[in-house]
Amino acid sequence: METFTTRKGKTGIIIDKFRLKKDKEHKQSISWRCTNYQCKSRCTTDVQLSEVLSFPTAHNHEPEDDRTIQRHQVRGAVKRKAEESVHERPLKMACTEVQCYDSLDFNDAKMLRQSIYRARKKVMPNLPRSLTETCEILQGHQSSILFNINSASSIIMFATPETVRFLQRPTSFFSCRTWPMKYPKQH
Repeated sequence: METFTTRKGKTGIIIDKFRLKKDKEHKQSISWRCTNYQCKSRCTTDVQLSEVLSFPTAHNHEPEDDRTIQRHQVRGAVKRKAEESVHERPLKMACTEVQCYDSLDFNDAKMLRQSIYRARKKVMPNLPRSLTETCEILQGHQSSILFNINSASSIIMFATPETVRFLQRPTSFFSCRTWPMKYPKQH
């Protein structure tokens, strides 16, 4: 019996190349069910997962090969990492995980990269699609972001209070040279 973590972060077991997910937890035992939704196979283990109390009933499908089991294990691990470390590049994360398993190849890394993007899409907020959505988001963060909206030219200027205090110091002046500026005359 081997344990693994599912894509949703729950514990699962592998018995005779069949993956089983936790169904019910009792005081002294855990009931497991096949991960194939069309299969009704069940088994029972003790709470410590050290002993199988009742072996799985007959499955109505073939056992999974080692590559498929490894792909599921890697996909679950990568999805959890993708949600935890959102700044690591997806392909680098996928290639690092694929190197740990001998039966996986670069095509599996592509599949994992897509899984990472989907997992991060659930965690990361959507970007605003219009000026009004941007204003609504900024108004929701009024305590941490200062902003000014010029509706005539559709320009939004925003900064944190710390940045404004830094820019108010008389010893330094920074500007972005993307538009013409008139500097004050020096006397």
